[in-house]
Amino acid sequence: MKKNLIIGFLSVLIIGLFAYATSINGTRLVSQLTVSESLSTASINQTVSHDRLNEVVNFRPTSDSVATDVDNIYSASLTSGSSIDLTSLTNTLGTSIDLTGERIMAIKLKNGATTGTGEINITEGASNPYPLFGSTYSINLQPRQSILYKCDTLLSDVSASALQIDYTLNSDTLEVILISAELY
Repeated sequence: MKKNLIIGFLSVLIIGLFAYATSINGTRLVSQLTVSESLSTASINQTVSHDRLNEVVNFRPTSDSVATDVDNIYSASLTSGSSIDLTSLTNTLGTSIDLTGERIMAIKLKNGATTGTGEINITEGASNPYPLFGSTYSINLQPRQSILYKCDTLLSDVSASALQIDYTLNSDTLEVILISAELY
C-alpha cells in the first residue's frame, strides 16, 4: 500500500512538472515594407515594386550554432520599473529565466500608448549595460511607434557585465518581445 502511494505521488509530481514546462515550437520574424510606385513619362507607363529588403526568418530550437536558433522567449508589458535585467526574467508561465550565456537574436520594442505625447526612452543599462545597439545608445519611441531588430548572432552573450537594458516610461507601457539563443 505504501509503495503504491509513493508511486502515485511521484507520478503526479512528474506529470505536474511536464504540465508546467514551456518550450518553443517556432518563432517567425516578418519584416516588410513594400512600396508600389507608378512611373509615367512620355515613353514609360509602368508600376515598380520596391520590396528587396523584405525578409522572413523562421527561428527554431536547435543544437546547432546557427543564426536561426532560439532557446528562450521573453514577452512583457512593462508599466513600471526602469530596467530589463536579462539574467532575471519571467517567461509566459511565470517561471524564472536567466539568459546568461545566450545572445538576443531578435527583439521588438513598442510604445503601447495609442494617444498622448509621452515618449519611452530606451538606453544601455546604467550599470552592466547590454550592448543591444552598441556600447551607447538612446532610442525614443512616441505612442504607437515600435522598432524591430533582427540581431542575428552579432551581439555579445548576456553576462554579469552585460545584462541591463534601461527604459524611461513617462506613464506609458513598453511592450517587449525578445528571443535568445545559446550559441553552442
